[in-house]
This record gives sequence, C-alpha cells and structure tokens, in this order.
Amino acid sequence: MDLVLTGCGGGILASDADDDTTTRFIGHLIVKDVQETNRCYVMKEVLNFQLREVLLSYEQKYEKYMRDVLPFLNNVKSKLSSCTMNGDTSKVHRRIDDMRSKVKKLGKHAVIKAMSEMDLMFLYLRNYCS
Repeated sequence: MDLVLTGCGGGILASDADDDTTTRFIGHLIVKDVQETNRCYVMKEVLNFQLREVLLSYEQKYEKYMRDVLPFLNNVKSKLSSCTMNGDTSKVHRRIDDMRSKVKKLGKHAVIKAMSEMDLMFLYLRNYCS
C-alpha cells in the first residue's frame, strides 16, 4: 500500500519522504519475546497508538489522506477490540512507551514515519491477527 503525502511539496510517497532509516516504529522486535498467541494484542496496541498519538494529531495537515485512511483503520481497530492478552502486558506497554519516545524524538516527522511503515503494520496485523 503506497501512501501519498500531498502536503509535502507536491505528491510524494510517504516511504520516499521518510529519510530516517535508523528509526523504526514497527519491526520484528515489536513482537520479540511475546508468545505467538499474544502477538495480535501487540499489533492491536500498535494500531491504537498509531491512531491516537500519531495520525490523529496530524489529521488536518493531511486531511485528504486521513479522510480515506482513518475510517478504514478505525474499522480494523473495532474488529480487534475483543483481542486480549493472556498474562503480563508490561512488555507490550514498554514497547508502546518506546514508540512514544520515538515519536517525541521525531517530532513533526513522526507522521511521515508512521505512514511509511503502514505496509509493515498491515503485514504484521495480517500475520498475527488473522
């Protein structure tokens, strides 16, 4: 899924606008040391974080993009609402806190990073939640 940022000097792909190759919100470490049966919960929390703390905060700036994507992501979120984790959730919440720190570090570029990693988020959602 290629996401186009129209507010970034024309129309460029989010993945092309993301020039930070060292920072990752989503990667294989997001589910490291998490039981296979709990990985969907991890991805549900990642999706919730992306929606609540990254994408919604830039809704007006990228209004055209958000108008199409936010309803879709909220639909996915509602489908995952019954997903729970068995056991201790502290590892998951530490990973979300790590994401929060990265968002603060990236500032306004966090939304570009989040959009450029949507394909990874969808891949992990498909792998762990279907």
